[in-house]
Amino acid sequence: MLHVNENTQGAQNIKTRIQKISNFLKYINNKCRENFISEAELSVDESILQKPMKWDIRICVLADANIGYI
Repeated sequence: MLHVNENTQGAQNIKTRIQKISNFLKYINNKCRENFISEAELSVDESILQKPMKWDIRICVLADANIGYI
């Protein structure tokens, strides 16, 4: 679980919710790109989260069959 709480003066200037964790997401994205070395057998899976929400959340997953990296 990741909990983000920004209590500084600049918190009112945040335009989107994702902006709070954008640096963290960039870091995770860069680390995933550095450490993932693909093999020949890749598969793409697409699914929609089953949550009672107004909008659907679609998730795409790239999986490697040899090492089990998702």
